[in-house]
Amino acid sequence: MPDAGVFAVVALLAALPPAAVRLVPRRHCAVIERRHRFHRVAGEGFTAVVPFVDRVRVVFDLREQVVRLPPRRLHTADGEAVVLGMAVRVRVADPDAAGQQAPDVYRAVTQLAADTVAELVARLCRVDVVGSPAQLCRHLRAELARATAAWGIEVGPVELDPLAGISPNGNAAGPVPGKAEQWA
Repeated sequence: MPDAGVFAVVALLAALPPAAVRLVPRRHCAVIERRHRFHRVAGEGFTAVVPFVDRVRVVFDLREQVVRLPPRRLHTADGEAVVLGMAVRVRVADPDAAGQQAPDVYRAVTQLAADTVAELVARLCRVDVVGSPAQLCRHLRAELARATAAWGIEVGPVELDPLAGISPNGNAAGPVPGKAEQWA
């Protein structure tokens, strides 16, 4: 009879590993839920997951990610418009909070950055936006950092694409010469 017990254990172990063992890639972490509640954060490597009880809610890349916003037309406080695009660097600092607040980090930061830059540009004159993009970047980074802190996301350097002014009648005035501004 002991042979039957050993056979049953081996058969059970052979059937479970695909569901019971997960591989978390290097520089990633996985948020594990047990019965739909946060259980733990698993680091890189193999991790045990109890089938039908645990689930991997989300896997985060812990490296710095670049969120790019394509150039879009924004209106300033003086009624003129500018075309502005940017790249925001973000990193998941607290996987537990990010898993609960913003499981899709890329989409959440993209939407927040688009809304925040539109609000900031709407409060400034065109001359201020085109003339001092570094100041715009400092304000933008501060706003994004404040909003994403509760999400467990750190905001890094933000780079503005070269600005292209738009005249009041809607015709493109051409790009402003110079490199993209980076704020730290």
